[in-house]
Amino acid sequence: MPVKKKAVSKVSQAKTPVLSVLETPKNLQLHLQEFEKNLPDDEQTLWNNATQFMNAEIMGFIYAGIAFKKLRETTEHGYFKACLAERGFKPRYVQERIQIAEKFTEVEITNFDLGAHLGISKLRKIATWEDDQVVEFFEGKEVYGFTIDEAQDMSKRDFEAQIKANKDEVKALEETLTQRDFSIHELEQENLLLSDQLNSKGLTSDWPDVVN
Repeated sequence: MPVKKKAVSKVSQAKTPVLSVLETPKNLQLHLQEFEKNLPDDEQTLWNNATQFMNAEIMGFIYAGIAFKKLRETTEHGYFKACLAERGFKPRYVQERIQIAEKFTEVEITNFDLGAHLGISKLRKIATWEDDQVVEFFEGKEVYGFTIDEAQDMSKRDFEAQIKANKDEVKALEETLTQRDFSIHELEQENLLLSDQLNSKGLTSDWPDVVN
């Protein structure tokens, strides 16, 4: 009885030339757009490229995300997942690379070279920020209570703890302001009620308004 062949082909052992030098470009957005435009259409070559960059440093990490994104968009969902499984790639890790690639191809950053010193873990977190936060951060401005220079010297744990502490502080402040606004509204309503009661009795008051 003939043995059925697997639907997913094995990874080619032939080495694929590196698509771009793994160095940090000055204009990341334009560089990544050019990289994406020049990706091969051949599926096997594309898989080889994605595999080659999978465990590389910062730029390779982003290159892999762009290649995986194209593969995901040009192949059937079940087939894409099967290919990942055959190559031993966890979908979560691939999705992280795609998420980072999407962020840094959309946001215009002119000094991304600073990001090369942040590490993958921090970049994963930064990729979840709003676009304007990412731009400001790479411009050297303070985001979540620290600058990019300070972030480089922080451990992953301290980096994430600082972000959480900052978010908690902002949330507490927003709740305080909301409660204050509610209290002012209550005072305004009480003031109006007292004024109506005085007016209904033909009386006037020289008291100043509770809330101006």
